[in-house]
Amino acid sequence: MEPTASRTDSLQAPASPRWGIGKPSSGMSSRPAREREIKACKSCAKAKVKCETDYRHEKCKRCQRLHKECENQTPGAHSQKRMPDGKASRADILRLESKVDSVTSHILSTSTQSQTGSIAASLSPSPFPVPPPPPLSGFSPPVSTPSQTLPLNNHEALSFLNLYCAEMAPLFPFVAIPPDVTPHHMRLEKPVLYMSIMMAACQHDNQRQLELARMVRNEISQAVLVRGDKSLGLVEGMLVYIAWNHVHIQLGAQLINLVHLAAGMLTELNLTKQPLSGSKTAAGAFKDSNEAPNATRSLAERRVLLGLFWIGSTFKICYKDIDALHFTKYAEACCRALEEIVEFPSDIYLVHLVRLQQKADKIGEMLYSEELDTTSGITPPLAMGITSLEKEVVDIGPSIPLDIPQASLLMIGYKTISLYLYKIALDDSLFGPSTSPTYAMLRTSLLTSCLTAIDSLVTLFFSLPPLTLFSLPYLNWGQMGHALLLLSRLSDAKHATWDPTYATGTLDHRESFRQFARRLEEVMQIGAQQMPPRFLPDVFVGMAAKARELGERSGGAAPGGMNGGPGVAADASGGVAGGMPAADMGFATTSAAAAEINLSHDDYLTEFFDFFDMGQGQMM
Repeated sequence: MEPTASRTDSLQAPASPRWGIGKPSSGMSSRPAREREIKACKSCAKAKVKCETDYRHEKCKRCQRLHKECENQTPGAHSQKRMPDGKASRADILRLESKVDSVTSHILSTSTQSQTGSIAASLSPSPFPVPPPPPLSGFSPPVSTPSQTLPLNNHEALSFLNLYCAEMAPLFPFVAIPPDVTPHHMRLEKPVLYMSIMMAACQHDNQRQLELARMVRNEISQAVLVRGDKSLGLVEGMLVYIAWNHVHIQLGAQLINLVHLAAGMLTELNLTKQPLSGSKTAAGAFKDSNEAPNATRSLAERRVLLGLFWIGSTFKICYKDIDALHFTKYAEACCRALEEIVEFPSDIYLVHLVRLQQKADKIGEMLYSEELDTTSGITPPLAMGITSLEKEVVDIGPSIPLDIPQASLLMIGYKTISLYLYKIALDDSLFGPSTSPTYAMLRTSLLTSCLTAIDSLVTLFFSLPPLTLFSLPYLNWGQMGHALLLLSRLSDAKHATWDPTYATGTLDHRESFRQFARRLEEVMQIGAQQMPPRFLPDVFVGMAAKARELGERSGGAAPGGMNGGPGVAADASGGVAGGMPAADMGFATTSAAAAEINLSHDDYLTEFFDFFDMGQGQMM
């Protein structure tokens, strides 16, 4: 997608000052050239690493590389004075007791993790059950061994980081990696981000990728909930972990919890608003701020805020209705700053993504608010609001840049926003049997526009290069799932002026499922031929099988029983499709065998869309 500067070995490339590493010390070391010594210098001794003397320089090799002061240790610094008559001092006793307590706690913790890990592995829900993989040589699941799961050398870590920067980061531009940051420096400065990137880019070994995901999840839990860590790198690592959720979906549904954890940490870091902004009497205003009076936000901090807004807003459209971050004046200021500087080419894509979700926020507030009264059906103000929103959405189209590498994904996002508006026509509580002819025609127009948008989105998705799908974020998969689910709804929608056969003739949902299955199988075959090979997560094997089965079965309705919110198909009496007999759901029921087939079709739809976690989405 987007070219990235070549990276060299982590021991040679300089670090970026933006990451706060690799900064030269203020002044040269006064340490004289030394001969071979038994003791390490103070810096190496403190880090407990080998101190290698470089006879050509005054400093040891490590202090040269890290730009640290290199000073000899004080003679006798590590010698311990012995107490007379062999008596131990009080400090020695306390130190030994502390070591014993530490070892005991570690043993108990390891035992507890092993037991709870086994229980969690047996209870974790999975849309498509995958048989437990054979244990990797050298350790037994579910407890991972970091030295065996994480990249074993700089070369492998570097290849993972290059893959992420070249193919994955351009698709999720909210965590940008400067070209001079190496795996070594990232591991030291932002360990959770490092682990998350290694997990997302480990596409050649699914089992190892899952183990990495388990390690990242454990580390996030320890860092946030146990140690109370707060840092930009931790938030960035959580965003990467969230963005490729399908990699670890088998570990259990924790996406909403992770989104809220990241949002809470942003608040703790005071990154959701301008520095030192707010009223003197607002909540928390009496607590002194740690920020300097002239503090400014870095572009990385601005990207994180916008990224969490985009994740929450897209999640709300395609998955479940959650309390997400709203687009604020400060978010607008962040967009302007990125537009002006464009530190990375992907910043252009980022800004347009966020602008689209800003429009989605407005649609949600007007059409899907809990305060909206639908008991009396559609009203003139609501009809005018829908018409006005439709004009605003249409006007966005010409402003979308088509000359950037991510143009197809940007258009998919645009079509998703259109669907968010048009699917209001599937709400039978708004458009009941007594709806006036004028509003009935409005509904027909919205349904037709919805079908057209689905057709465009599906075409765009199938036109994506095969290798792009290996790096596609989970939320983009959700946009496709959202469109397929709405297509199933349209094929069974019933009202006076809508003909379901028109939807089937325009875009046959059964053929769309078959095409989806063929596309996944094609991508898997192409990936297996790469060097090194690349694999989609195991869950996609089940998805392809379910999609192919759906394409071969009769019937067209999506599972109405998954939710009772807006858009659930209903019969003439207003009953919810999921609680109705098969005949009332639009299925052919000429025999008991046919009814059994259609119920199975309904079950297959449910399992298929479980991958997208759309069972309780507002759009249903």
